[in-house]
Amino acid sequence: MGTSQDGLCGSGSKDWSQSARSEPAAASDQFPFVSVVIASYRRRDLLRSTISHILKDPYPWYEIIVVDQTEEELPADGVLGNLGKSGREVRYFHLAKANLSAARNLGIQQSRGEIILFCDDDIIPWPRWIQAHVRHYADPKIMSVAGGEVVSQESKVDLSLRRARWKRPLFRTLVLWQDIKSVFTRRAPGGRIGKRIVAQFTRSGAQLHDWTVSGTGIVDFGKGCNMSFRKAVFPQVGYFDPRCTHRDEADLFIRLKRKGLLVMYDSDAGVCHLKADSGGGWFRLPDPRSHYRWRFYCEAYFFLKNFPTIYFPLFLLRLLPEAFHSFRVLGFGSALVLTRSLMDARRAVKEIVKQGE
Repeated sequence: MGTSQDGLCGSGSKDWSQSARSEPAAASDQFPFVSVVIASYRRRDLLRSTISHILKDPYPWYEIIVVDQTEEELPADGVLGNLGKSGREVRYFHLAKANLSAARNLGIQQSRGEIILFCDDDIIPWPRWIQAHVRHYADPKIMSVAGGEVVSQESKVDLSLRRARWKRPLFRTLVLWQDIKSVFTRRAPGGRIGKRIVAQFTRSGAQLHDWTVSGTGIVDFGKGCNMSFRKAVFPQVGYFDPRCTHRDEADLFIRLKRKGLLVMYDSDAGVCHLKADSGGGWFRLPDPRSHYRWRFYCEAYFFLKNFPTIYFPLFLLRLLPEAFHSFRVLGFGSALVLTRSLMDARRAVKEIVKQGE
């Protein structure tokens, strides 16, 4: 059930690029041309900072493609300022309706590189970040590279809340029983470096990951803020699915796994992720009810599309902590939100199966 490119880039996209080079020149097998794609939403100041950091990378052949989903449409100079005159080609596109998957698909469509490197609009890349990604493509078996991630200590995200969830007995029991156990009973050894789990899917649709592990190795998936692909892989497996703007990259990586295509993890291809608390690659819903309905829908759609229904009870167990949290916010209305989300996801999956995607 791949995703075709036609119609997925949004009908309201506009190209503000002033330069139009026909083909990247002087790229080679050693230094293939790279398109760095940044999907952004309501973070234009952070976006400019991210671009300025990327422009310091010494890799010789790359372009930067910005897909801005902010409602206010401005010319490229109004968003990029002098960055568009840096000597590197920085191409700017505006997408009228915010959709992270559609923004990434538009970046693919407009790219001219052999390698497409995706990042968020609030990152600081490691030195020689692009080269750390590119070097693995010398192996023709590697179709994607997952880079490491270090979350900035200055991030406004309250990481203590995440750690606190592990202290709840119910949550800890569910994770250890249905996620960790399912990983250790897998046949495929991918996703580990030594004894450390870097990136693995579980049978409940969960993603176990630790992007701070040092080294390289084959993994199940990559992080959306720092991942690259051969451009030639998209016609084989399909594009990002705009029906699901949460876990859309995980959906793509599963399609790579089904084709037997390899994903290489490299901690040297790392970024510092600022995790700004507003804006981002996708729009944020204004009220809790809409947020939970969207969240539950995306989780259910991802699971029903990619995993056997025999594991659906495990999926519901994994969703239970978030469902409990929604109950604390919405009361008994959370049950209706969850039910509608599951029904919508089931209809969406039936539709794509009927269409033969």
